Amino acid sequence: MKKILCVAVMILFIFCMKKNDVQASINVKMDVQYGQTNAREMEKMMNTFRTGKNAWAWTSNGKKHIQI
Repeated sequence: MKKILCVAVMILFIFCMKKNDVQASINVKMDVQYGQTNAREMEKMMNTFRTGKNAWAWTSNGKKHIQI
């Protein structure tokens, strides 16, 4: 009886693991066109952020932000 119960629990775990095996992120491919004026505005925004007081980066292990 215990063997049957153990096998049933193992089968249940296998089915549960397959249901929860979900990707954490989804890659989406998009075609985008930017005009030259838009690109220059975005460059200014990125440089302002990069050189500003609120600039941050990921730690080498990728777990938290650090101020730079």
